[in-house]
Amino acid sequence: TATTEIYTLSLHDALPIWMRRTPSGLTIFHGPPGCGKTSYLRALMARLLDKAVFYFLPVSEAEMLSNPRFVSFWIQQTQRHQKKTKIVLLEDAEELLLPRDCGNRDKVSTLLNLADGFLGDHLKLHVIATTNSPIRQLDPALLRPGRLMGTREFRRLTRSEAQRLAEAKGLALPDQPDFSLAELYCGEVISP
Repeated sequence: TATTEIYTLSLHDALPIWMRRTPSGLTIFHGPPGCGKTSYLRALMARLLDKAVFYFLPVSEAEMLSNPRFVSFWIQQTQRHQKKTKIVLLEDAEELLLPRDCGNRDKVSTLLNLADGFLGDHLKLHVIATTNSPIRQLDPALLRPGRLMGTREFRRLTRSEAQRLAEAKGLALPDQPDFSLAELYCGEVISP
């Protein structure tokens, strides 16, 4: 089936297809700091610029996604960009993704409703959230099929993977067992 074909594609290829087929959804990029989540978002934005409009939203302002005062803004954006997908980027979104407790219950619920609830259907927003937390630590309700469009893990490179990249880019490789991209390109060690 067409859906099965999408799942055999890489996330980079499948994401635009998912976004055309569903009015809203959630994609999560996860992995240690410095492993390429933000760089990948930049590349994805450049690739989809003619098909999507991007909104960077600090996690501290996540209420803009559901606050009634901003609904008219999102409706105006839908009318203004009728042929484009609206994508909200939430970096370092742990407080929206970790299991619900007294401190974040409303924020996680809002994200759930945006991903595949009435609010998401109405506002037609796709959300891409990044986190340094492992996927297994996130709220299980976020990971439900139909709500979660996709995930991508950004992991540390093994020494042999880093060696190939370092040789291709003419970079020096310090003596350590694994590497983040930041350590390779910037020479700064980031503890895992």
